[in-house]
Amino acid sequence: ARRASRLVLSRPDLSVSVGSRSTADAVAVRSRQSVVVPNGLDDPCPRFREEVLPWRAGQGEILRRDPASPLRVLFLAHGTEQKGVLDAVRAVGELCRRWDQERKPSPVEFTMAGGIAASATARFEEEVARLEEQTNAGRLVIRRLGYVAGGEKARCWRDHHLLLFTSRWESFGLTVAEALAWGLPVVAAASVGVRGVLGEGHPHLCPVGDVGALAEAIAACDSDLRAGGMVAWARRHRARFLRCFRLRCHRRAICRVLCDVAGR
Repeated sequence: ARRASRLVLSRPDLSVSVGSRSTADAVAVRSRQSVVVPNGLDDPCPRFREEVLPWRAGQGEILRRDPASPLRVLFLAHGTEQKGVLDAVRAVGELCRRWDQERKPSPVEFTMAGGIAASATARFEEEVARLEEQTNAGRLVIRRLGYVAGGEKARCWRDHHLLLFTSRWESFGLTVAEALAWGLPVVAAASVGVRGVLGEGHPHLCPVGDVGALAEAIAACDSDLRAGGMVAWARRHRARFLRCFRLRCHRRAICRVLCDVAGR
Protein backbone atom coordinates (compact mmCIF):
# COMPACT_ATOMS: atom_id res chain seq x y z
CA ALA A 1 0.00 0.00 0.00
CA ARG A 2 2.83 2.40 0.80
CA ARG A 3 4.52 1.62 -2.53
CA ALA A 4 1.26 2.45 -4.33
CA SER A 5 0.87 5.61 -2.28
CA ARG A 6 4.41 6.66 -3.17
CA LEU A 7 3.54 6.44 -6.89
CA VAL A 8 0.33 8.48 -6.54
CA LEU A 9 1.31 10.89 -3.76
CA SER A 10 5.06 11.17 -4.18
CA ARG A 11 6.65 14.14 -2.38
CA PRO A 12 3.57 16.04 -1.18
CA ASP A 13 4.11 19.51 0.24
CA LEU A 14 2.69 18.46 3.62
CA SER A 15 1.69 15.34 5.52
CA VAL A 16 -0.28 15.56 8.74
CA SER A 17 -0.05 12.62 11.16
CA VAL A 18 -2.25 12.21 14.22
CA GLY A 19 0.54 11.05 16.53
CA SER A 20 4.30 11.13 16.91
CA ARG A 21 4.35 7.35 16.44
CA SER A 22 2.15 7.45 13.32
CA THR A 23 4.48 9.15 10.86
CA ALA A 24 5.63 6.11 8.86
CA ASP A 25 3.29 6.87 5.95
CA ALA A 26 4.55 10.44 5.72
CA VAL A 27 8.10 9.12 5.53
CA ALA A 28 7.10 6.50 2.94
CA VAL A 29 5.75 9.08 0.46
CA ARG A 30 8.80 11.36 1.03
CA SER A 31 6.81 14.34 2.29
CA ARG A 32 8.54 17.70 2.00
CA GLN A 33 7.18 18.57 5.42
CA SER A 34 5.67 16.31 8.07
CA VAL A 35 3.82 17.57 11.14
CA VAL A 36 1.91 15.96 13.97
CA VAL A 37 -1.55 17.27 14.88
CA PRO A 38 -3.38 15.00 17.34
CA ASN A 39 -7.06 14.33 16.76
CA GLY A 40 -9.47 16.26 18.91
CA LEU A 41 -13.00 15.78 20.19
CA ASP A 42 -15.72 17.85 21.77
CA ASP A 43 -15.52 17.63 25.55
CA PRO A 44 -17.90 14.74 26.39
CA CYS A 45 -18.23 15.78 30.06
CA PRO A 46 -18.09 19.58 30.36
CA ARG A 47 -19.32 19.32 33.97
CA PHE A 48 -16.43 17.07 34.96
CA ARG A 49 -15.44 19.10 38.01
CA GLU A 50 -18.97 19.42 39.38
CA GLU A 51 -20.33 15.96 38.60
CA VAL A 52 -17.70 13.41 37.56
CA LEU A 53 -14.82 14.20 39.90
CA PRO A 54 -16.96 13.94 43.08
CA TRP A 55 -18.25 10.57 41.86
CA ARG A 56 -14.68 9.37 41.25
CA ALA A 57 -13.69 10.56 44.73
CA GLY A 58 -16.60 8.64 46.25
CA GLN A 59 -15.75 5.49 44.33
CA GLY A 60 -12.11 5.79 45.34
CA GLU A 61 -13.16 5.96 48.98
CA ILE A 62 -15.34 2.86 48.62
CA LEU A 63 -12.46 0.92 47.06
CA ARG A 64 -10.09 2.12 49.77
CA ARG A 65 -12.35 1.17 52.66
CA ASP A 66 -13.85 -2.09 51.40
CA PRO A 67 -11.47 -4.72 49.98
CA ALA A 68 -14.51 -6.78 48.92
CA SER A 69 -16.00 -4.02 46.75
CA PRO A 70 -16.07 -4.99 43.05
CA LEU A 71 -13.64 -3.68 40.46
CA ARG A 72 -15.66 -2.42 37.49
CA VAL A 73 -13.81 -2.87 34.19
CA LEU A 74 -15.06 -1.41 30.88
CA PHE A 75 -14.28 -2.66 27.36
CA LEU A 76 -15.69 -0.17 24.85
CA ALA A 77 -15.10 -1.04 21.19
CA HIS A 78 -16.70 -2.96 18.37
CA GLY A 79 -15.74 -6.52 19.25
CA THR A 80 -13.37 -7.67 16.53
CA GLU A 81 -10.18 -9.66 16.96
CA GLN A 82 -8.24 -6.64 15.69
CA LYS A 83 -9.83 -4.56 18.45
CA GLY A 84 -8.59 -7.15 20.93
CA VAL A 85 -11.93 -8.50 22.14
CA LEU A 86 -10.51 -11.99 22.72
CA ASP A 87 -7.42 -10.54 24.41
CA ALA A 88 -9.72 -8.60 26.75
CA VAL A 89 -11.73 -11.67 27.74
CA ARG A 90 -8.58 -13.72 28.26
CA ALA A 91 -6.93 -10.97 30.32
CA VAL A 92 -9.95 -10.71 32.62
CA GLY A 93 -9.99 -14.48 32.88
CA GLU A 94 -6.32 -14.54 33.86
CA LEU A 95 -6.96 -11.82 36.44
CA CYS A 96 -9.83 -13.81 37.97
CA ARG A 97 -7.74 -16.98 38.12
CA ARG A 98 -4.94 -15.13 39.89
CA TRP A 99 -7.34 -13.55 42.36
CA ASP A 100 -8.99 -16.92 43.00
CA GLN A 101 -5.57 -18.37 43.84
CA GLU A 102 -4.74 -15.40 46.07
CA ARG A 103 -8.21 -15.54 47.66
CA LYS A 104 -8.66 -11.86 46.99
CA PRO A 105 -12.18 -10.92 48.14
CA SER A 106 -13.14 -8.39 45.46
CA PRO A 107 -15.17 -9.61 42.46
CA VAL A 108 -14.81 -8.26 38.93
CA GLU A 109 -17.69 -6.64 37.05
CA PHE A 110 -16.75 -6.68 33.38
CA THR A 111 -18.83 -4.63 30.92
CA MET A 112 -18.39 -5.26 27.21
CA ALA A 113 -19.94 -2.40 25.21
CA GLY A 114 -19.96 -2.00 21.45
CA GLY A 115 -21.24 -5.37 20.34
CA ILE A 116 -19.40 -8.39 18.98
CA ALA A 117 -18.55 -8.65 15.27
CA ALA A 118 -20.03 -11.63 13.42
CA SER A 119 -16.51 -12.75 12.46
CA ALA A 120 -15.52 -13.04 16.14
CA THR A 121 -18.78 -14.29 17.66
CA ALA A 122 -18.03 -18.02 17.72
CA ARG A 123 -14.59 -17.67 19.28
CA PHE A 124 -15.87 -15.01 21.69
CA GLU A 125 -18.65 -17.28 22.94
CA GLU A 126 -16.14 -20.12 23.41
CA GLU A 127 -13.82 -17.88 25.42
CA VAL A 128 -16.63 -16.56 27.61
CA ALA A 129 -17.98 -20.08 28.26
CA ARG A 130 -14.49 -21.28 29.20
CA LEU A 131 -13.96 -18.26 31.42
CA GLU A 132 -17.24 -18.71 33.28
CA GLU A 133 -16.55 -22.42 33.73
CA GLN A 134 -13.05 -21.90 35.15
CA THR A 135 -13.86 -18.95 37.43
CA ASN A 136 -15.04 -19.46 40.99
CA ALA A 137 -18.68 -18.61 41.64
CA GLY A 138 -19.18 -14.94 42.51
CA ARG A 139 -15.79 -13.86 41.19
CA LEU A 140 -16.98 -12.49 37.84
CA VAL A 141 -20.05 -10.79 36.42
CA ILE A 142 -20.10 -10.07 32.68
CA ARG A 143 -22.45 -7.45 31.22
CA ARG A 144 -22.87 -7.37 27.45
CA LEU A 145 -24.07 -4.20 25.77
CA GLY A 146 -24.47 -3.48 22.10
CA TYR A 147 -23.72 -0.14 20.49
CA VAL A 148 -23.96 2.60 23.12
CA ALA A 149 -24.50 6.33 22.64
CA GLY A 150 -25.83 9.34 24.48
CA GLY A 151 -26.75 8.81 28.11
CA GLU A 152 -25.99 5.08 28.06
CA LYS A 153 -22.46 5.72 26.83
CA ALA A 154 -22.00 8.50 29.40
CA ARG A 155 -23.04 6.09 32.16
CA CYS A 156 -20.48 3.57 30.91
CA TRP A 157 -17.73 6.17 31.19
CA ARG A 158 -18.87 7.45 34.56
CA ASP A 159 -19.74 4.19 36.30
CA HIS A 160 -16.56 2.16 35.77
CA HIS A 161 -13.21 2.19 37.53
CA LEU A 162 -10.96 1.61 34.51
CA LEU A 163 -10.96 1.15 30.74
CA LEU A 164 -9.39 -2.01 29.32
CA PHE A 165 -8.31 -1.13 25.78
CA THR A 166 -6.72 -4.08 24.00
CA SER A 167 -6.80 -3.00 20.35
CA ARG A 168 -3.88 -4.48 18.43
CA TRP A 169 -3.42 -1.43 16.19
CA GLU A 170 -4.60 2.18 16.34
CA SER A 171 -3.39 5.16 14.36
CA PHE A 172 -4.58 7.37 17.22
CA GLY A 173 -6.95 5.85 19.79
CA LEU A 174 -9.95 8.16 20.06
CA THR A 175 -11.62 5.95 22.66
CA VAL A 176 -8.59 6.35 24.91
CA ALA A 177 -8.69 10.14 24.48
CA GLU A 178 -12.35 10.03 25.50
CA ALA A 179 -11.40 8.03 28.60
CA LEU A 180 -8.94 10.78 29.49
CA ALA A 181 -11.72 13.35 29.19
CA TRP A 182 -13.75 11.36 31.72
CA GLY A 183 -10.77 11.01 34.04
CA LEU A 184 -10.86 7.22 33.73
CA PRO A 185 -7.72 5.14 34.39
CA VAL A 186 -6.63 3.09 31.37
CA VAL A 187 -4.98 -0.30 30.98
CA ALA A 188 -4.04 -0.73 27.34
CA ALA A 189 -2.12 -2.66 24.75
CA ALA A 190 0.74 -0.41 23.64
CA SER A 191 -0.23 0.00 19.99
CA VAL A 192 1.37 2.89 18.16
CA GLY A 193 -1.51 5.35 18.42
CA VAL A 194 -2.36 4.56 22.03
CA ARG A 195 1.21 5.24 23.15
CA GLY A 196 0.87 8.69 21.60
CA VAL A 197 -2.37 9.41 23.47
CA LEU A 198 -1.32 8.12 26.89
CA GLY A 199 2.34 9.10 26.69
CA GLU A 200 5.36 6.84 26.99
CA GLY A 201 5.48 7.18 30.78
CA HIS A 202 2.04 5.65 31.30
CA PRO A 203 2.51 2.74 33.74
CA HIS A 204 -0.27 0.46 32.50
CA LEU A 205 0.80 -0.03 28.88
CA CYS A 206 1.42 -3.67 27.92
CA PRO A 207 2.87 -5.47 24.90
CA VAL A 208 0.20 -6.02 22.25
CA GLY A 209 -1.53 -9.37 22.75
CA ASP A 210 0.22 -10.14 26.05
CA VAL A 211 -2.68 -11.44 28.14
CA GLY A 212 -0.57 -12.06 31.24
CA ALA A 213 0.85 -8.54 31.19
CA LEU A 214 -2.65 -7.07 30.77
CA ALA A 215 -3.94 -9.06 33.76
CA GLU A 216 -0.98 -7.92 35.83
CA ALA A 217 -1.57 -4.30 34.79
CA ILE A 218 -5.26 -4.49 35.78
CA ALA A 219 -4.23 -5.86 39.18
CA ALA A 220 -1.64 -3.10 39.59
CA CYS A 221 -4.20 -0.44 38.65
CA ASP A 222 -6.68 -1.94 41.13
CA SER A 223 -4.04 -1.77 43.88
CA ASP A 224 -3.32 1.85 43.01
CA LEU A 225 -7.00 2.79 43.09
CA ARG A 226 -7.55 1.00 46.43
CA ALA A 227 -4.55 2.84 47.85
CA GLY A 228 -6.31 6.17 47.19
CA GLY A 229 -5.18 6.89 43.64
CA MET A 230 -8.57 7.37 41.99
CA VAL A 231 -8.72 11.18 42.21
CA ALA A 232 -5.07 11.60 41.23
CA TRP A 233 -5.62 9.51 38.10
CA ALA A 234 -8.81 11.40 37.26
CA ARG A 235 -7.15 14.80 37.52
CA ARG A 236 -4.03 13.70 35.63
CA HIS A 237 -5.98 12.24 32.74
CA ARG A 238 -8.44 15.11 32.56
CA ALA A 239 -5.58 17.62 32.46
CA ARG A 240 -3.91 15.71 29.61
CA PHE A 241 -7.15 15.71 27.63
CA LEU A 242 -7.66 19.45 28.09
CA ARG A 243 -4.06 20.17 27.14
CA CYS A 244 -3.77 17.91 24.11
CA PHE A 245 -7.02 16.58 22.68
CA ARG A 246 -9.81 19.14 22.80
CA LEU A 247 -11.42 19.77 19.41
CA ARG A 248 -10.65 23.48 19.48
CA CYS A 249 -6.96 22.71 20.00
CA HIS A 250 -7.07 20.42 16.95
CA ARG A 251 -8.77 23.08 14.83
CA ARG A 252 -6.29 25.77 15.82
CA ALA A 253 -3.35 23.50 15.09
CA ILE A 254 -4.68 22.48 11.66
CA CYS A 255 -5.36 26.09 10.70
CA ARG A 256 -1.89 27.13 11.86
CA VAL A 257 -0.18 24.38 9.87
CA LEU A 258 -2.13 25.08 6.66
CA CYS A 259 -1.55 28.83 6.94
CA ASP A 260 2.18 28.27 7.44
CA VAL A 261 2.38 26.09 4.33
CA ALA A 262 0.24 28.47 2.25
CA GLY A 263 2.40 31.39 3.37
CA ARG A 264 5.51 29.74 1.99
